[in-house]
Amino acid sequence: MASTLTLTFGESTDVLLSTSLSVKINIGANIIVTRTEYFITTRTRNGTVTLPNPYADEGVASNYSNAWNIDYSNYSGVSVLPAFQSSSKTVTITLLNNDWQFDSVTGTSVSNGSVTHVINNETPTIAKKVTINSYSKSVGNECTKCLVELLSEGGTSPYNVYINNTLQLSNQTSPISATIDRSISNSIKVTDSTNALIGNATSFANRKVELSDITTSIINYSSGSTINVTVAFISSSISPYQYSIDGTNYQTSNIFTGQASGTYTIYVKDNFDCVASKSIVIDGTTTVTQTVFDISAINALRFAKYDTGKKNQKNTLSNNELRLTSYTYFQKYLENDVITTQFKTNAQYINCFYLDKDSTVTQLSEIKKTNNIGLRQKSTSTYFNLQNGKSGIYFGVVNSLNYDTDAFVETLNYGSALPQWANTPGSLVVIDGIGQVPIDNIVYSEDYNSFVLEFNIAYTGSPITNKIISAEYNLQPYEIYEFDTTVIKDCNVIIEVGTASDNIKFTYISECIKMVEDSEFLFDITYWDDENKGNMNYQTGIKHKLRLNGYQDDIGEQETEGYNGDKEFYVTDNVIYDVQKFNFKQLSSQMASKLRMVVAHSYLLINGLYYKLSEAPEVSGDGNYNLKTFSVSLKQGGERFLTVEQEIITNTSQGQEIGIALASAQGKGILSWTKNY
Repeated sequence: MASTLTLTFGESTDVLLSTSLSVKINIGANIIVTRTEYFITTRTRNGTVTLPNPYADEGVASNYSNAWNIDYSNYSGVSVLPAFQSSSKTVTITLLNNDWQFDSVTGTSVSNGSVTHVINNETPTIAKKVTINSYSKSVGNECTKCLVELLSEGGTSPYNVYINNTLQLSNQTSPISATIDRSISNSIKVTDSTNALIGNATSFANRKVELSDITTSIINYSSGSTINVTVAFISSSISPYQYSIDGTNYQTSNIFTGQASGTYTIYVKDNFDCVASKSIVIDGTTTVTQTVFDISAINALRFAKYDTGKKNQKNTLSNNELRLTSYTYFQKYLENDVITTQFKTNAQYINCFYLDKDSTVTQLSEIKKTNNIGLRQKSTSTYFNLQNGKSGIYFGVVNSLNYDTDAFVETLNYGSALPQWANTPGSLVVIDGIGQVPIDNIVYSEDYNSFVLEFNIAYTGSPITNKIISAEYNLQPYEIYEFDTTVIKDCNVIIEVGTASDNIKFTYISECIKMVEDSEFLFDITYWDDENKGNMNYQTGIKHKLRLNGYQDDIGEQETEGYNGDKEFYVTDNVIYDVQKFNFKQLSSQMASKLRMVVAHSYLLINGLYYKLSEAPEVSGDGNYNLKTFSVSLKQGGERFLTVEQEIITNTSQGQEIGIALASAQGKGILSWTKNY
């Protein structure tokens, strides 16, 4: 549908000065916008039309057309064809947005009859389509069947519904309730009374929960054990789940506390009232290592935890942020860009992949960068009486031993310090002849002039040298992993971790990656650091890449050093910096927050030049919306000009004067941070 407005201007002398013409447009939901032009001698601002002098019949229409196109063709997203003259006195305007219609034309130019109009709003044609609106339970077939509600639009009612190419329902009116198989994705086709195709749809596979989908973790406390029930993701339609420990009383919480030792049956009921169960045993000794997963927001790609719980900053993508209105945000990259992502986990099962716009899954290979978990060490030590019913372990010079065979490996000298694994009270160690015991404390021994391990074990004998002590330990409760994503299509990157492929604990999904064409306004940003920051480990050598649309201004900056004399300020040094102000618009709230951290990095490379933060960045935007504007002033590295005469670097055969000048400049701090570039 296209809505058109035709304006016919009378004799030019009839269009009087200071009269107006207002065009009203209904943009939907009965929201009316008004586009007004005033007729004046000379156009000096928007919303005005110049009356030609001397008056010419064709002049008024032409000038109005030009004014409209300047003022309103792209105003607030109004999509219009340029006004054009079908005759010397006629202007036709066409709305390209099919949901918008001309409402009316008012103003003194209309009331005095100098301008007439015709509005042509065509009746919209309802497009033919079929939409799956919802799923619900099928009474009596809760575990095998479900109901699907179809919304059918267009064509001629009543409708016929085919499920997997078999006619199931005839003479239906929208909405339509049809029965489908839960275990598969069903093909749905709807035709109208003339047998014309209305549309096709494909249902989710809303299969029932199987035994393998249910996992439990058990943590024992003195007050009883806690059972945590986890169900693998199947379909959003069959959640939320309800849980029971007796098959009768169900709850929304998946946690049962204060349970005694024994055998239990865990029941899980889905949203269609289908029940699955699993038997577990609590023996009082079962312990579970909790899955750890963390991914830093400093990564180039932002990830959100797949979570059906209440929205927060960690589980919400930009297109669904906590704003009154949230716009979809894409992270832009060029074809074949490589994006490196780092995360931390202790999970046994890790699966990284991307899902492109064609629903193709491509596996990504994660690389473990650390060796933190499950380390083992065995060595000799000195076991001695620490008084007050305590015993101690002193290291000093020891023999490192093979953990399995006790064979000599090397000699280590800890001096007055302790091994890295022995710095945590509460950690369990094995002392030869005593067994497994916890480290009670770390104390300083005057006898050995060293830190020692304290144990809550009485010992009154003489010191025992070459006492073997061993430990299994973690330097950190996680390993660091990295993987590369090569951009070849629009996609989302997904990370899954858990104890096994059927026991996924965490699923994280990236913002949408959009492959774009390069342009002069698409900035290439690379950043990294020498120091670990923002929960990012830079010792792996990781570098991050962003591409953002924006523009920059050259604002310059000068710093003056000197001192106050009796009558005036004396300048000792001037340093001129090349300072650029970078402006990035239409960023998501999360990307704006990320950029605050990005520009604070020691190494910031933009379009091949190094920069340093000059002033704190500015972030602005309407709090009702999720899109922000980010502005920051950055000093360009290596582009400084020395203005003090004695520091001018001259060209000599020996280069001695150059070295002196550079040393002088660095001593004043002028070149201190540029040395890395």
